[in-house]
Amino acid sequence: MMKRDVTKKPKKKGTPKPRKVNPLKRIELCNKWISETPRDVDSYLERAEMKYLLRDFEGAIADCEVVLRIKPDNIAALNNRGIYKSETGDHFGAMDDYTAAIEIDSNCKEAFLNRAIANDDTGNVQEAIMDFDVAIKIDPFYKDALFGRACAKSRLGSWKSAVEDHDRVLELDPLFAKAFYYRGLDKFMLDFDREAIDDLDRALELDPSITDVYYNRGLAKRCVFDDKGAIEDFNKAIVINPVFTLAYLNRCKAKFELNDMQGALGDILEILKYDPLCEEGFLGLGILRLEMGEYIKAYQALSKAIELNSRYGYAFLVRGDLLMNMGFKVEGREDLLKAGFLGFREAYDILNDN
Repeated sequence: MMKRDVTKKPKKKGTPKPRKVNPLKRIELCNKWISETPRDVDSYLERAEMKYLLRDFEGAIADCEVVLRIKPDNIAALNNRGIYKSETGDHFGAMDDYTAAIEIDSNCKEAFLNRAIANDDTGNVQEAIMDFDVAIKIDPFYKDALFGRACAKSRLGSWKSAVEDHDRVLELDPLFAKAFYYRGLDKFMLDFDREAIDDLDRALELDPSITDVYYNRGLAKRCVFDDKGAIEDFNKAIVINPVFTLAYLNRCKAKFELNDMQGALGDILEILKYDPLCEEGFLGLGILRLEMGEYIKAYQALSKAIELNSRYGYAFLVRGDLLMNMGFKVEGREDLLKAGFLGFREAYDILNDN
């Protein structure tokens, strides 16, 4: 039910943290130092970091390669080159670098963390969790690895275990906004709706830039029957993203529950204004027209939803039920059989009642 945003990956350990530097001036200094001491690996590494900040990833990689020609077992160069390769989309090349760093030092927790993130980026979530596990075994208080493992577990649906990892993260850093946010999402998936709302409140309090909170908190509020509060959150989500279809659809449902039929209808029509091929929009329009007693318009909207998606089981279910109630038994039965075939078992109950 809940749309999760793309889960943020924990920051790669070697990734330069924002600091008040002028990358261009630092590069000039590094150039000077390198000209004076051509084998000064620290100057190459710093220049690579500055190039990274300027998004010159190829240049950063090139500097790391110089370091590795001078000192092939330089773990910092391997780790950082892996990070820079990831930025270019070369996740497998990045993993090779992290693996090389691990072969040099099997206790390099940063390399295990970074390889875990690269595995996660390539969809190898189980392998990512194994690397997070090793990083945490090396350092049980490794916040980045605990947070990364929690996010990976969540993607596998292991929400209870993810919450436990987030608990440990927040013991280490009680002001970590994203841990509150993602723990809130996991609690929501476990039906701990009020606790989820508390976590999402805290995340927003600590970091107002996590704007996805509004939509997800709106979903949680709907689950505790706070439709007015949910509408307020969906309003904020839509102000941030005026074409946020799921926010409109869920605001429509909340308004429907409050008997604001015209407001609900307005949300659906707004979706269809900017996305005239939105099948969910036509389904919602059909259901609303049905509730308003406008059966022909309901049929037309549901038919449009099915035209857009010939495997839209719920649309077949609703249209089939409508047709049965309108006396079109043959057509209704056909729709209900399709709905049942597509997984909506309640269609067979309606057929049995007719």
